[in-house]
Amino acid sequence: MIEVQALERIRNLVSFQPGSGAPSIITYDWDLQNLRCTWAYHGPHGSRLELAGSLHIEALAHGARLQSMFEVKVSVPLMAAPAERVVEAFLVASYPGFIAAVRRRIGETAQQAE
Repeated sequence: MIEVQALERIRNLVSFQPGSGAPSIITYDWDLQNLRCTWAYHGPHGSRLELAGSLHIEALAHGARLQSMFEVKVSVPLMAAPAERVVEAFLVASYPGFIAAVRRRIGETAQQAE
């Protein structure tokens, strides 16, 4: 298991106003034999925000496919649906950066193998 600790920069669950930084942890549990990973986020919102997902790498004839899934659950009365949409929008907006990082790493690995 890999644990990543960071400072959370989101002040509340319904907007992305910058905050002072509260600790958050993302744990990654890799099954390298099956090329699968499950992850879970634990942050300053405690049980009010459940965020988890998985990654799966599938070998193809000419490369590989990375599949990523995430689930968002917000437990705040009357605010759950809007907060879930805000968190989901943030994750979708940040996804191109994730894909770019994966592509950079693949390129670095390919260059090292040559």
